[in-house]
Amino acid sequence: MNIAPSIRPFGKHGILISFPPEISQEVHREVLAWRDAVLHSFSEKIVDVVPAYHSLAVFVNDHVNVETFIALLKDLSVSETESAITNYCITIPVCYDETFGLDLKELSEAKKMTMEQIIQKHTAPTYQVYFLGFLPGFPYLGGLDPQLFHPRKPTARSQIDQGAVAIGGGQTGIYPMACPGGWNILGKTPLVMFDPKKAIPSLVTPGDYIKFRSISLKEFETIAAKVAKRSYNIEKEVYRD
Repeated sequence: MNIAPSIRPFGKHGILISFPPEISQEVHREVLAWRDAVLHSFSEKIVDVVPAYHSLAVFVNDHVNVETFIALLKDLSVSETESAITNYCITIPVCYDETFGLDLKELSEAKKMTMEQIIQKHTAPTYQVYFLGFLPGFPYLGGLDPQLFHPRKPTARSQIDQGAVAIGGGQTGIYPMACPGGWNILGKTPLVMFDPKKAIPSLVTPGDYIKFRSISLKEFETIAAKVAKRSYNIEKEVYRD
């Protein structure tokens, strides 16, 4: 696609690289290509890079002049830089039992589908992780079946469980920790999506893919016990287009 982005200062030590404002795999590939290129070419100058749907925020060290760095970015040949980042497809087990699927019945009635049909449509796609936000490790995923699009709840719950799998508008995501929230809860995963004690805290990163797998309540409990003992092997494989 090779889209020419706009590049401008973003705060005192940041640069924002912006692409056409749309949520699409094509635009996001450009975002990730620029992320890889910046990491490859300027690792000694940057503090962090933060991808989003159609933009990339780059934060530089205090001693780096932002305007000078912007000039370097404008001369950067992104297409010639090979990515050193491996993306994975991670299988996330989800229990859709009504014990956890607090809004599954309501969604079923609103969509005039059985709960089994809702689950089937939710587990069918392979979802792309566009970015992490809202909470540490909260993945914003692309690929939800349009038939499952559903507005956020008019009043947010005061507490949602860690691991809750939910739909909000045209997106689906996973709550990495307990918090208030207004998305529609379909189920729960026993996996830990964010662990600050790990060298890489988040289970998934932008550019990865997620596949949901429906599990029973008994299997949920079994996996949860293994996760607590750190003996559960995450199902993941290298993702290739």
